Amino acid sequence: LSQYLLFRADAAIVKSKRMLRWIPFYFRFKTQVIPNGINLKKFKVIDQTVARQYLQLNAHQGYILFLGDKNDSRKNFKLLQKALHHLDESNVHYALLTPYPTDSSLIPYYLAAANVLAFPSKLEGSPNVIKEALVIGCPIVATDVGDVMERIGNIEGCHISKFDEYDFSEKLATALKFNKRINPNGHLTEI
Repeated sequence: LSQYLLFRADAAIVKSKRMLRWIPFYFRFKTQVIPNGINLKKFKVIDQTVARQYLQLNAHQGYILFLGDKNDSRKNFKLLQKALHHLDESNVHYALLTPYPTDSSLIPYYLAAANVLAFPSKLEGSPNVIKEALVIGCPIVATDVGDVMERIGNIEGCHISKFDEYDFSEKLATALKFNKRINPNGHLTEI
């Protein structure tokens, strides 16, 4: 159906360069890469202490945040669970936050309160939560899906993981030890 529609359309939009590879070469001339944008009035830097007080979280705890639906197989919560098992074995202290479903107005506070956003997804286009975490300054451990590599690839405190529980666990431990906010540099100008 998509192929048929490409014949009939004057233009097409995909969310990432990776998605552009799925467009047949003879349609790429009329295809543009336009990632989702985010609301910069809603997503802005919030002090971690303020966010934790607002959410009634322990001020001294290390927090790993998973914002997806644990029952959605594409969000790959099973990979995170396995990685956390290895993290437990290495005596890294943390608490897991899984607020889904939650009011969208709380998402900036969760991102500000967390020490790291865990993003183990199997399939994405241009995930908004990655860009939202960048704006707020939350470190990220993510699998290489959609345009995640383009967004966080060389930001200190952010890590791209293989689809491997040991690698994901190791990168979560590194992000927890980082224990500060990230500086997205020029990465926000493309959002």
